[in-house]
Amino acid sequence: MDLYAKIDQAKTEGHFENIEMNYMCYVHCAAAELEILDANEQLDIEVFKQMEHLQEENAEVIEECHRVISQVEDKCAYAFQMLPCPPLTTT
Repeated sequence: MDLYAKIDQAKTEGHFENIEMNYMCYVHCAAAELEILDANEQLDIEVFKQMEHLQEENAEVIEECHRVISQVEDKCAYAFQMLPCPPLTTT
């Protein structure tokens, strides 16, 4: 089963247990390469606030997403759980 199928399955079933750790860690590595994680390897809200093409309400979306998943201790699982966060709006 490919990555997109696994993500769809997890969204449909409402849980993430079926996703293999290597996929979760891939998402973490991608987020790190995009430099959207802070020193604690969580969403760097300040980075998003500095992106001029994003609308103001996006900061609220990112903060809410972070609040919901901030209790996840494993860095790979945390990064993977960023995926279903609401999409950002651009101008």
